[in-house]
Amino acid sequence: NTEALTPPKIPEGYLDSTACAMHNDDQALTLADVAEAALCNNPQTRNAYASARVQAAQLGIAKSAYLPTVNDNASGNLNVALPEQTVRNNPYSNLSNNIVASYLLFDFGNRDANLENARQLLLAASATQNSVVQAVLLNAIQAFYQVQANIAALDAAIASERASEESFKAAEARYKAGVSTPADKLQAQTLLAQNTLSKITVEGALKTAYGTLANVMGLEANQTLKLAIAGTLQSPQNITQDINVLIEQARTRRPDLLASEAQLKAAQASIDASRAASKPTVSVAVSNNLQDGSQTSFGSNSALGMTVSIPIFNGYGPSYKIRAAEASADLRAAQRDQLRLQISLDVWRAYQNLRTANESIQ
Repeated sequence: NTEALTPPKIPEGYLDSTACAMHNDDQALTLADVAEAALCNNPQTRNAYASARVQAAQLGIAKSAYLPTVNDNASGNLNVALPEQTVRNNPYSNLSNNIVASYLLFDFGNRDANLENARQLLLAASATQNSVVQAVLLNAIQAFYQVQANIAALDAAIASERASEESFKAAEARYKAGVSTPADKLQAQTLLAQNTLSKITVEGALKTAYGTLANVMGLEANQTLKLAIAGTLQSPQNITQDINVLIEQARTRRPDLLASEAQLKAAQASIDASRAASKPTVSVAVSNNLQDGSQTSFGSNSALGMTVSIPIFNGYGPSYKIRAAEASADLRAAQRDQLRLQISLDVWRAYQNLRTANESIQ
């Protein structure tokens, strides 16, 4: 039942029933359309979902260690003697069937540690999927508004080019009439060339922005897109919110930090598993062996036994596995601490950029 532990392919609440419909070239896409298309079609979301399913299956593998194993070995053959050996001829088939069921009784917590490791890695995969979804959503929003910004910049560049063209015509007319110097004409001509170059640059940036937006939506970069005109954004009301509170909220909510915490716990469980793997195990087994050799030969044998396996020397391998697990846990702890610092920097930068942008608009 590990499939039930896998997070949904797209987190609930993001999409409606018609969100994943095919793209229509004639449709003017709103921001919501762009975001939904990105969540539906971007391979990153499918990648994260598949990774979570892989880890859910790994959890099922860890759980299987608590169940018994049953093996059935069956064989059969037919004995046919040569004509001169008719005395030893056995025309009956020899059948053999051996069923063995075994169960691990005690292993010093190795199964428990492996199960905890798999469970924490599944939590990490689920949190990583949420992080990927948020990143795709953010990239879609940024790409949408970048196209809008480049459209506005192109309109401004075209207007500037037209204005400078009129200025150049006026300067040229004044020069021909003898009321201005050649420098005035050349200055107007230079301004026209600069504005034409700016327009060409903005046109290229707009095409690049369209390609980036199509890529985020899971479409080919040369896909034709038509966007609805974005409305004017209102100034945020909580721009003066305490930055310390925002940083603490980010550390509580950021799924990448939650994933890092789960990976650290998984690494700590791996240490326990490596230590337990070097200790004895106790198993119980029951078997039944059925032999049918001829008309007069038939037998059945059942057995119940217990096995104690004591590792004595494995070339120092278990010791190095424990050291590797401990070092891996230290690595995960350092990565978690680094991510906590990075989150505070991310929030600080975003907060200051938002304040700067808001003041610039005003």
